[in-house]
Amino acid sequence: MRAAANNGAMTEATEAITAGCLWLRGFLSLEDQLELAEHIDRHDRTPVKPRPMDPQPRTLILGDDGGPSLSYAFGETSVVNRMVERCNEHLKSHANLHVLGVEDITRYSAIKMATISYEAPNGSFPPHVDHCNDGSLVYLASLGQTANFTIKSPSMAEVRRLKFR
Repeated sequence: MRAAANNGAMTEATEAITAGCLWLRGFLSLEDQLELAEHIDRHDRTPVKPRPMDPQPRTLILGDDGGPSLSYAFGETSVVNRMVERCNEHLKSHANLHVLGVEDITRYSAIKMATISYEAPNGSFPPHVDHCNDGSLVYLASLGQTANFTIKSPSMAEVRRLKFR
């Protein structure tokens, strides 16, 4: 999952934002984004409603049980597993795991994926917390459009805005 630069070379960057937060840039190519978007579309069970005049972000219903998430076990061959495993291998090879407080990121037990859909170009979602109090990790991605994510941990003096492309 590497993005091709204008000259065709592969570029990616990893930046430690704060304790427990890493930003991997240039990791999803357009092909990766399309594959993941198609996977999400195949699993989307969100009821179709008329488009409101002021569309709000919506959490898609992906699970067969009517819930918002899909689950994947370690060793499955889904597109979600492949993308998480590529990110994890990159992090392991670049020795950034001390920021996450994880010894071996490549040995996970399960993945849950949920999706929030925004209307482009002005969609937004109110500030919220992506919890992972049980030692889990949160992976955020933007598919197809630039998205701004706001990061603010207790250890940070100021909010940091990240532009995902």
